[in-house]
Amino acid sequence: MNTANKLTILRVFMIPVFLLVLYLDVPNANYWALAIFVIASLTDTLDGYIARHYNQTTDFGKFMDPLADKCLVTAAMLWFVEIGQMPAWALLVVIIREFGVSGLRIVVVDRLVEMLNKGVHPVVPWQGSVGACGDLAPMAHIVSVLIGVPQAEAFYQGERMPAQEALKKAGMEPQFQLKAKDCLALLNGTTMFAGMACLNIHDAERLYKLSELTTALSLEAVRGETRAFDPRIQQVRPYEGQIKAAANVLRLVEGSERVTEDARKVHLDYDIMHPHYQERVQDVYSLRCMPQVQGICRENLTYIKHLIEVEINAATDNPLIFPDNGERYLSTALFAEE
Repeated sequence: MNTANKLTILRVFMIPVFLLVLYLDVPNANYWALAIFVIASLTDTLDGYIARHYNQTTDFGKFMDPLADKCLVTAAMLWFVEIGQMPAWALLVVIIREFGVSGLRIVVVDRLVEMLNKGVHPVVPWQGSVGACGDLAPMAHIVSVLIGVPQAEAFYQGERMPAQEALKKAGMEPQFQLKAKDCLALLNGTTMFAGMACLNIHDAERLYKLSELTTALSLEAVRGETRAFDPRIQQVRPYEGQIKAAANVLRLVEGSERVTEDARKVHLDYDIMHPHYQERVQDVYSLRCMPQVQGICRENLTYIKHLIEVEINAATDNPLIFPDNGERYLSTALFAEE
């Protein structure tokens, strides 16, 4: 028996040992798991070191390892990138890898969608990551629930519980097996940050709409003048956001009797700023500059929304698989979140 075969047998033997450490909750399990993973890596290094590169040694490259290595590395990836747990919002967003180039099986996507539809929400740490290759740490928590790792936790109907229990209560199989490329396609990429960005841009757009409503209400409250919102002014400095912001405020106060000169002629006892009527030439900056200030906010939100829409409809893992006549496995850096 040659050295390569002996090393392969050693790696196969490590799989049940690795799983035993995980499932029996052995004291200092993290260190035992790390030791097993290091030994597996060393045997792989001794195994010829021929044509090895990133994708292959992480299980998913042009020169794929035996199935035994796939199982070990898949389990190890999930184990090592998990960190302390805190409740998170939910399974933020399921991003189906676009263009069919991630090598993720449809049944995996179906299970993610089923989790979301049935309200099985993984417990994900609020903070913490390994600082590379996208959202490895938070995605590992989601994937751990998806496959039913005993240590994983999820929320179901408002209650925090072990993942397998949550899956059973939701009428789902408590365990699910990943196959080649599934794990890396799920862990690698910008999925979690993209989901958070979707929620953030949603909230930001709501706040922006409230800012324009607040401007309109403020004009009515102080019986403001609307000359600063005149379309002719916006057209001589034609920023799109400025034009739209001014037009929307004018639409909101259209027909209001409180933003007219007749309304400003009425003297109010508490109006110490205008003890006597005098035609108002212009309002204070906070109202008069609204189209310029809020207009640029509108443009920024539009730009950011465009970026997020591109991101959530993109493949962001590595490597990508192109089933054509050229080179099929291409390494990328699409997971970079800068």
